Amino acid sequence: MLTRSQNPQGLSLYTDITLCVDRSGSMDIFSGAVREGVADLLKTHAQTGSTAPVEYNLRVVSFDDRQTVLYAGSASELLDGAGELDTTKLRVICQGLEPRGSTRLYDTALEEIRDQAHRCEAYQTGLSPEIHALGLSMSVVFILLTDGADNMSTKSPDVLRQAMEAHRAKYSVSAQFIAANQDAVATGAKLGFPAD
Repeated sequence: MLTRSQNPQGLSLYTDITLCVDRSGSMDIFSGAVREGVADLLKTHAQTGSTAPVEYNLRVVSFDDRQTVLYAGSASELLDGAGELDTTKLRVICQGLEPRGSTRLYDTALEEIRDQAHRCEAYQTGLSPEIHALGLSMSVVFILLTDGADNMSTKSPDVLRQAMEAHRAKYSVSAQFIAANQDAVATGAKLGFPAD
């Protein structure tokens, strides 16, 4: 068992990454680049997860006027026996990124923030007081990729901003807003994502 002297900086024993990708019709002109970028991200995290001595979860969701979970589980399970991305799993994910429909951005992000928070809470609840005392931490990442304005949500951008700011504060979330056809820094800030 680790002692404080063996773990002076704190140790992350849990990683949780959520990737929300806009697949609305307007994403059509970016679809090739999005698929390539998602594949690169999946490979990086799958390979990192396969060697990390921690629980390393990855959730990939696409959305138009509804959301679809394309992958949820251990990042390392995206790899095949040769250490490359499993082509069948990658195909399913890429098919789920095909552009169509409208943009339900705020509601989808809110639902995914809630689900990620539930996973983080469940992890923390499962730790003993002795483990907590070692300064163990979580590595939590939330990535939202879009190209346009929301035209389907029932919730407002202010509700999303408040939820994201609270999520970031509670779990030290690295929140990343990736956007095209807009000022990503300004739009992201309005939604609770840090300008940096």
